[in-house]
Amino acid sequence: MNCLRCRRLTSAELDAEATTDELAEARAHLADCAACREHRERSAAVSRLARAAATEPAPDLVDAILDRVLPVRAGCGCPSTCGCGCQAGRPCQCSPQVA
Repeated sequence: MNCLRCRRLTSAELDAEATTDELAEARAHLADCAACREHRERSAAVSRLARAAATEPAPDLVDAILDRVLPVRAGCGCPSTCGCGCQAGRPCQCSPQVA
C-alpha cells in the first residue's frame, strides 16, 4: 500500500466509511510508516475538534410541529393552521363551520 491510499483509508475510517478489510490494510501500513501515523493522529484531532465545535442553538419548533400534526380546533371548527385569526379570538373568516 502506498501513503496516498493509506491516507484516503484513514479519512474513510474517521468518517466510519472504511470496511474491515480496508482498516486492516491501513493498520498494516501504519505500523511501518511514521509519516502516515502522524497524518492519522492529526486528522483524528481535527475530526474531534470539528465534532466538538460549538453550534448555534436550533429554534424551538415543538409547538409549530404539534400544531401541524395535532391541530387544535377553534369553536368554529377551524384547524389551528387556517390562518383566519379565529384561534387568536378574532371572528372566523373561513367558510361557514369548517369541519
